[in-house]
Amino acid sequence: MISKENHPPLNIFLCETDSTMREVEQLWSMGIDADVSIRSGFQYLGQGREDHLWSSPWGGLWFSLGIRNLPSYPAMALWIGAIVHQRLCSLFPLLRDQLMIKWTNDIYYGNAKLGGILIKHYPQSGAYNIGIGLNLNNLSISQNEQFRAISLSEILDFEVDLDWLHRFLCLAIYRELSSQTTHHDFISYCNEYLYLKGKKVSVEAWGSKHTGVLKYITETGSVLLEDIDNNLVDISLGTMRELFS
Repeated sequence: MISKENHPPLNIFLCETDSTMREVEQLWSMGIDADVSIRSGFQYLGQGREDHLWSSPWGGLWFSLGIRNLPSYPAMALWIGAIVHQRLCSLFPLLRDQLMIKWTNDIYYGNAKLGGILIKHYPQSGAYNIGIGLNLNNLSISQNEQFRAISLSEILDFEVDLDWLHRFLCLAIYRELSSQTTHHDFISYCNEYLYLKGKKVSVEAWGSKHTGVLKYITETGSVLLEDIDNNLVDISLGTMRELFS
């Protein structure tokens, strides 16, 4: 693989857009053969997993990083989550005790969502479109008790420079994906900071539902739940929620 360590991507800022991931796709479809990061001040059709909409108001960090010519990586969302988690903790030590990685693609602080990651892979071209959303200086609004959100400025009690943090994270991701970091390394990291580990959870996907105690993330990026009969159930995708007794 060609090292990208010293070649950060083209950076584009848009005041608003429907989706930064769609903007990356559109740029590539026009024949622009370049790695690119697109950030938007406001995103009105930001997507989460399973086509859920993600509120993306002014003050948050909403961007997509398009990188070409990469090998196929299992559990890419977890790898990106580990990179973001590690860099945020290094910048803001106050976060270390409560910042967690939620399988499969979220960053949590305490019991509230700080950010999310969405990945699109194009195997024929070896390209990845990496969408990242972080509540930074926006006022987070929790939709209900089951889904709570928080912003970085609410945690730190000061505002963070959006443009600087965007460039910092882009370069960190760019360099990390070109390094010799192994799959085992970032899976181990995710398990160390795994949100809801040891808790009773449910995982739903495409009409099926599994419940059990969350054990750990496997080397392929799936999770193991221990069910009521003490059997280990391997689950490769789905939406996880904590179950309260």
